[in-house]
Amino acid sequence: MRDRVASSLSKVQKVCLGLKNLFFGIFFVVVSTLIFPNLVLANDDLLDLDAEAEIVLETIDGVSTVCDDHVQAKGWDNPQKPFSVAVGTGIVAVSPGHANYINERQNAYEEAVLDAKGLMLESLRAKVTREVSSRLFAGNFPEASTEDGRAASVDNRDLASAFGKSLELIHRELDSKLEESAPPTPNTAEEADEIIGQLGGRTFNNVVNTLSQEMLIGVSRAFVAETSRKGMKGELCVVIVTSENLRNVARALVAQDANYLPPAKAGKPLTQHIPNPKTNAGLLELLTSYGVQIVRDETGNYAVISYAQAGAKSNSKLMLKSAKEESLARAQGILRTFMGEIAVKTKVSQNYSSYAELADGGEVYEGGSALDVAIKSASSGLDIVGATPKYWGVKHPVSNQPIAGTILVWTPSSMEKSRAEINANNQPIKKATDPKQQSGATGSSSNSSSISRNKLSVGVSGSSGANTTEDDF
Repeated sequence: MRDRVASSLSKVQKVCLGLKNLFFGIFFVVVSTLIFPNLVLANDDLLDLDAEAEIVLETIDGVSTVCDDHVQAKGWDNPQKPFSVAVGTGIVAVSPGHANYINERQNAYEEAVLDAKGLMLESLRAKVTREVSSRLFAGNFPEASTEDGRAASVDNRDLASAFGKSLELIHRELDSKLEESAPPTPNTAEEADEIIGQLGGRTFNNVVNTLSQEMLIGVSRAFVAETSRKGMKGELCVVIVTSENLRNVARALVAQDANYLPPAKAGKPLTQHIPNPKTNAGLLELLTSYGVQIVRDETGNYAVISYAQAGAKSNSKLMLKSAKEESLARAQGILRTFMGEIAVKTKVSQNYSSYAELADGGEVYEGGSALDVAIKSASSGLDIVGATPKYWGVKHPVSNQPIAGTILVWTPSSMEKSRAEINANNQPIKKATDPKQQSGATGSSSNSSSISRNKLSVGVSGSSGANTTEDDF
């Protein structure tokens, strides 16, 4: 009987001991969770990049463009290719409908070309300087000593003077004459920090300067894409290309010598390279046609085409004629740049930060970054011989503003013809041996075409140069 009772008591004790341990275990977990929540959830607050958990990242539009995709699809980014390409972007400064919207589109193209040329310059050669610094400080150093070794700033007042100053401090509120000597009241957080004083802190500064300057010859555009939306600023990107063949084409223009032109494969007739302004499809392509394009005709000769456009202030004949002249000047300038330019790009990049701990326990932080990029292209005066213009006009499908465009075409045959006429015009006049002289005159006529629309488009996007191939380079 006693053994059974003892055995029962032993079992009861074991059960009580188990319940006691379970209770303390639960109590410890609850207390740990309430008192030390950060320790319990520490791992849940961290983003483990090495874990297999699926992380969805949000991409940013505008970093890569349609032009980047075009280069990749064509395989032009292969460094083994005998030509070099670069992509640039430009933003139209105003939205459709603004009085200067059409001209800003042309400006955006020029900025995109400069952007691409800047990248091309830096890939060729960049002179880079850098200065990076960091400073850590704490406390204040003693003031400098004089020649006899004493501290430069000491309190040399006698006891009587010190006692008098103490009385002044006690009666400061009663003496209005001493109000000006009271500590200043801070108006800003920065002034308060200076009054409180700094225990220590650190500063960091990183400045990078780059300079690229080269002579560029034979840089043309291979592809252009533009997007225009009603009520929004437009976007434009360009792919520029240069190669030894293109440089030789430019040298042929500069020297007025077709012997510089490299051999080329036969292409399409010249009329098939230029968008037809009498068709809707041709006008849409001309809307996004800017810059110099190099093509090959059916005989294997190179042709240089310069596209430009300008906005007319109204639909009057006078304003349209003015816009034609403006677009012609732009096309001529673009062609001159293709013949050779001095391009310079400068860039200053700075990243800085400053952190300080204050005597009252506060903290002060200031930091940021700055960037300044400048790109410039300059071309001296040269003769352009044999470039003949053609014109087109249309109303923009989104803003309904009138546009006058120029297609400036140069070919070896047109250059030789112009040179022959120049030489003939500069021959001295001699006495005629045959009284019967015949002279002829030729005239030219131009037709204009426009897109007729009953309703304006909300947006439009397009490209030019999509059919450009590596054989054109």
